[in-house]
Amino acid sequence: MDFFIDLFICDSVKYLLNEDAKGIYHITGSEKVSRYDFAVRIAEHFELDARLINYPVYSGEIERPLDASLKSIKLKKNRGVELNGLS
Repeated sequence: MDFFIDLFICDSVKYLLNEDAKGIYHITGSEKVSRYDFAVRIAEHFELDARLINYPVYSGEIERPLDASLKSIKLKKNRGVELNGLS
């Protein structure tokens, strides 16, 4: 299973634009969540049957990392805040 992190973009993009920030920034939340768990949380939030969501099985020939999540360390260091998780 691979992982990604939920995104809270608007405020951070505004901050980076206002500060005329240079370079590459990863804008991510503080919580690492799999696509499956993310889908389940969305279903639960909207009171849908999360049991209908199938657990993904990757059977591709290309090797992929188990954890492809990004970290927003540079943004956290420059802005001085940590972005929210999914809660």
